[in-house]
Amino acid sequence: MSDQFPPQSNWPPQQPYPQQPMQRQPGYPPQKPMPLFQPQTHKPRRGGLLIGVIVLMVALLGLCGAADLMLSHGATSNSGTLDASSSPASSSATQPAATAKHFAIGQTVNVVDIWQITVKSAKTITNDNMDYPQNIGDVYLLADVSMKNVSPEWQYISSSLQWVLRDSSGQQYPETLLPDYTTAPNGKIGAGSPVKGVIVYEVPSSVRSFTLAFITSSGQTIFDVNV
Repeated sequence: MSDQFPPQSNWPPQQPYPQQPMQRQPGYPPQKPMPLFQPQTHKPRRGGLLIGVIVLMVALLGLCGAADLMLSHGATSNSGTLDASSSPASSSATQPAATAKHFAIGQTVNVVDIWQITVKSAKTITNDNMDYPQNIGDVYLLADVSMKNVSPEWQYISSSLQWVLRDSSGQQYPETLLPDYTTAPNGKIGAGSPVKGVIVYEVPSSVRSFTLAFITSSGQTIFDVNV
């Protein structure tokens, strides 16, 4: 005997299942849609600054090389020529007249059509500050110099590399710092521009005769200095 089912139309209607609300997982914030592309940020160009630093380093290396070359050959040759309009040398009895290879205090000298230089005066001073000078019995030699760039291009000057002081025995004295004298000629000098200042050296008080040389890649210009 087969089972018989009542007609489908007589079944009770099915109730739809209630929709469950979407539940957000705790602890996860809603995600923002990713942009189609990331905007590019442009970093400032530093090429110009880098080129300037390289040029300055090359200039300094060139000055160092020229100074080493000139110093290795001693202070005998002279590349400067006396300027025709130069004032006469200092009349002070302590300053010698210019020799065939050296110039005197107060004379203006042309250096290879680039610089026109003058050592205007030189003197020694003492300092009561206990921190200066570094060595007992030393004094300070102050060389007052003026320079002019007579070339059509800018030139770089470094007082510590290009101005060299020696005594009669060949002993070299480096430039030193003194708080009251901070105007030594340094830096980039434009075409036709002048520069002046005082270069300071610490020297023994017993030494009175020196040579002060201005060094370039073409040679050195030497001044006799008596203090």
